[in-house]
Amino acid sequence: MRDVWLAVIAVSLAPVAVVAFLANPLIFLVLGPDAWRERVARLAPYRWWFAFSVAVCGFATAVYRIRYG
Repeated sequence: MRDVWLAVIAVSLAPVAVVAFLANPLIFLVLGPDAWRERVARLAPYRWWFAFSVAVCGFATAVYRIRYG
């Protein structure tokens, strides 16, 4: 069961990593504010998906920490 919780954490972290890559503040410094705003604006339709993914990751991490320390 331990591996199942680790798999849930890994799968739910994948979308979080993609969003973090696309909304990376370094883009602001390298490409400028317009390119950064464009990338962040493209993420707007996916905000509920991202929030759900963060919630699942948080829940799975909490259960894993409680059960397996």
